[in-house]
Amino acid sequence: MKYYILDASFVDEHPLGETLQTAIREHLKYLEAGIKSGQILFSGPKVGSEGGVIVMKCQDYDEVQHFCYNDPIVIAGIQQYNSIEFKPHTCQKKVESWFE
Repeated sequence: MKYYILDASFVDEHPLGETLQTAIREHLKYLEAGIKSGQILFSGPKVGSEGGVIVMKCQDYDEVQHFCYNDPIVIAGIQQYNSIEFKPHTCQKKVESWFE
């Protein structure tokens, strides 16, 4: 298993209004599915900016790319991801089992 931090940021010229709100609602549903499946450890918005952070696990880089490209907020042209692979070293006992 490989582990990733996804750093999400809004693109410069993104849709606003109801288009933005609809994409955000669909994005949150998409993230919830990742939480339920165990693929996502946590996600949340960045303070003071448009975008967020996700910590997730995938079999390989292709799987993380598939996740990013199929996110409704990316499909809507609002957000883009930068993925950073990392190797877990230490963590809280509460989340240790998530890192196989």
